[in-house]
Amino acid sequence: MTTADNRLGILRGLGWMLNEELLVLPGVLRALVLSADGLPVTCSKDIDRNQEMPSDIAERMAAAVTGLQAVSQESTEFASTPRRNKEEPFSAGPWQRTLLQFDKAYITVISANIGTYLTVAMNDKADVEAVSYTMEKVVDRIGEKLGLPARQSAPSAS
Repeated sequence: MTTADNRLGILRGLGWMLNEELLVLPGVLRALVLSADGLPVTCSKDIDRNQEMPSDIAERMAAAVTGLQAVSQESTEFASTPRRNKEEPFSAGPWQRTLLQFDKAYITVISANIGTYLTVAMNDKADVEAVSYTMEKVVDRIGEKLGLPARQSAPSAS
């Protein structure tokens, strides 16, 4: 088993952390850690396949969020001033987070180390800033469990 496989195995066992840190916040509906290639890694109890949620919601959300994140990273150029040459980084800087707003809900996505992302769904009663802060802390804790350095920003699109 490779180091990456070991880390993903550890991640799969960390759903409790999503429950204890994120689901306790007012308005948070569910949380999911997914791989960059669109597969669910671990989820909160509200998405867990053994709960009342439809069995395919984690898979569908992981695929959708991966696409959303990819579009967000590719939008860096749109949010930047023109570059003088292709080697110059985009002025907007690297992707940090994506926030999708509905009439009565939000979905936010951040990088969660080693080719994974953390996404949280919340209703319109949630404090988006508090949820975002807690997401950062959860990602830091996940990194500690995996023995990883603190999270760095996702690389920018080129």
